[in-house]
Amino acid sequence: MAERFLRLPKVIAVTGLSRATIWRMEHCGNFPPRYQLGQNSVGWRESQINTWLDSRPQRRESGLKNDEVGADDSGEEPTSLARYAKKPMLTR
Repeated sequence: MAERFLRLPKVIAVTGLSRATIWRMEHCGNFPPRYQLGQNSVGWRESQINTWLDSRPQRRESGLKNDEVGADDSGEEPTSLARYAKKPMLTR
């Protein structure tokens, strides 16, 4: 059976990530690579996206807020995408 490729709008819909977050994670090695399908088109292997989704930790139903996902009592930063959150600007 031929491998199926997903275009960006479908990858965004399936993962729930933005275009910028997909690009950032891909370049950090934390997201499957894109493949050149034509001169002006790219896609991701559906099997690699599914494997990546299966490897992601499941969100707990304990009432945590989005910025608390992965938080624990160790005092360390959460392991979620919170590191991409906007930081307050410094004023002079």
